[in-house]
Amino acid sequence: MAVVDIGAGTGDSYWLVRNTKYNFSKYYFVEPFGSMIEKFGDKNHSDVVIVNDYLESETCSAAMSEDRNRKVFIMCASLRTIDQMGRFLGVLKKEMQKGDVFFLAIEPNNEYFGKYYKFMMPLLFSKRVYRKVKSILLRISSPLKRGAGASVNGFDSLHTLDKSLKHLQEKKVVNDKFTREMLYAMVYYNNYLCWRNIDIPENHNDGFFTIEQVAEALDCKISDFSTRTYLYGADMGFEFADGMIEKGLHFLAPRHGSTFSATLVKK
Repeated sequence: MAVVDIGAGTGDSYWLVRNTKYNFSKYYFVEPFGSMIEKFGDKNHSDVVIVNDYLESETCSAAMSEDRNRKVFIMCASLRTIDQMGRFLGVLKKEMQKGDVFFLAIEPNNEYFGKYYKFMMPLLFSKRVYRKVKSILLRISSPLKRGAGASVNGFDSLHTLDKSLKHLQEKKVVNDKFTREMLYAMVYYNNYLCWRNIDIPENHNDGFFTIEQVAEALDCKISDFSTRTYLYGADMGFEFADGMIEKGLHFLAPRHGSTFSATLVKK
């Protein structure tokens, strides 16, 4: 079988597959951003076919056109970023043959965020209060010191999202009203959690996918589905207790975690 890694990035999924000793005929490394491919360390391997474009492109279609082998399609934390889901799934459906496998890993379980996340809010509020009090006590007990790696203007110590937002504002791509949360929502376009607190016109709300909708669009059956991370930021940092709660919730509601992984097989 051949492997088609969609949104292959810098090669994390590739190395996971390679290290399992899985015997694939070709590995189609589909990544539209050249800067990511540059960081991939095995691009010259004879089994690897680099496709510096999107799955929907003619470049990608041409690269796989002569390959009649069965395929395993992989997307790791990438489906959430697709901004034209219908078009993408339509192209993927045409590329998949009967018996082909589509493996999705670490995607947002939008049913969790739509139905169950509200029950985490009291815990999240408690955690914010705890962190705030802890921060105040630390400031009182010892003077705030500049980190050794921080720059004079503090830019180097910023979170990646804050750096990106600062860059966009400096380049006049967005104005001062454009927030970090808005940028995060654009990056993870199909994650309900990112959009739930942002007021947007209803006709611009494309909705959020569930695994059942993906399977129906691809004419696939779901052969495996699992979820994880129920507390999703509401854990208090007590590893043993938080771990036991996670295990208990998974036992009681195995399909209701905040992120999911799934295996779909073409009918």
